Amino acid sequence: MSVTGKISLFFKALNDFNRFFEESNRQARTLVFYSENGIYLRYYEGLIREILNKSDLEISYLTADINDPIFRFENKRIKPFFIRNFEASLFPKLDSKVVVMTLPDLNRFYIKKTTNPDVNHVYVFHAIGSTHLQYNFGAFDYYDAIFCVGPHHEAEIRKSEALYGLNPKQLFQFGYPYLEQVYLEHQKYLKENPPKTGSKKKVLIAPTWGKNCILETCINQLISVLQKTDYEVYVRPHPEFVKRRGKVVNRIKNKVKNIPNIHLEQDLVSGINVHNADFLITDWSGIAFEFAFGTERPVLFINTPLKIDNPKYQELGLEPLEIFSRNRIGLAVNLEQIDQIEQILASFNADFQKYRDQIIDFRNKYIYNWMKSAAIGAEQIIELCHQ
Repeated sequence: MSVTGKISLFFKALNDFNRFFEESNRQARTLVFYSENGIYLRYYEGLIREILNKSDLEISYLTADINDPIFRFENKRIKPFFIRNFEASLFPKLDSKVVVMTLPDLNRFYIKKTTNPDVNHVYVFHAIGSTHLQYNFGAFDYYDAIFCVGPHHEAEIRKSEALYGLNPKQLFQFGYPYLEQVYLEHQKYLKENPPKTGSKKKVLIAPTWGKNCILETCINQLISVLQKTDYEVYVRPHPEFVKRRGKVVNRIKNKVKNIPNIHLEQDLVSGINVHNADFLITDWSGIAFEFAFGTERPVLFINTPLKIDNPKYQELGLEPLEIFSRNRIGLAVNLEQIDQIEQILASFNADFQKYRDQIIDFRNKYIYNWMKSAAIGAEQIIELCHQ
């Protein structure tokens, strides 16, 4: 970005910062949503629409992304503000009733909790996984209320409070509206794209990023096995991996360019996705839950070394969902078992209904309020605003 562009964004943010605190926006400051990036709107959108439908509340939406799709939201009761680089000045001054965030580590880094005791800081998850493995230690300690995806979140947070002497938070049995949207989109996709007899099955390899991911540890073995099959295989690197490990991506590109059934896929918009893939192979990526619960299809997990962000996670004595779910929504294999992948994918086909039933049972147990979470969450936020 040019210097002129950066200056323009600075003054846009300064103007929105001042406009947010104008008296004319006092009513809109009752309920605030904050987003670091435009991608997070997907986790708020169901809640926001239900709040607008069920109340007369106005909503202030603070974003650090000038391209956030919230600026295209067509409702006069949504007031978006671009505040990049002004968060540290804005949040301590908040006089809202409720501020909703999907940012862990509140009060630990640049975004601080307001000193106003009347402000209720609410955390909404943008992932299903446990609270104590792939988040920093104490990532949720400063929130007043947490909207839990499932009973694992409740159990982990309460155990953490008891173990470390923390003040109890308000915990709400919420769910995961974004996942419901994935499910609805998949049902629509199936109606509009019925399977064609004789068409080749598609395998999506979509790992996480980092030094222990599939693309760093075993992609060559996977390619060696899958190139001998009748599957169309699509390797889709995580965007962060593309950004940080471009040389590895190019190496994979060169390796597969002459293999007819293996493709490197970097188009995240119109390319292979959870809807048109028949099978998913991943490591520890959250796409596993999106695929399994959204499409009701099993996942093949590769047991690459586990990424641990909280070295104290075992102190809770609770196995993280990311670990115990693997053989309940699919099958997990160790690196030395990669040569068995073709047989495992065949078993997914042969025993599809068994796997589907397991996935639905697991979803019903570990995701609250399936297909009604946005409405229930909206009622809870509206009630907090009126307290």
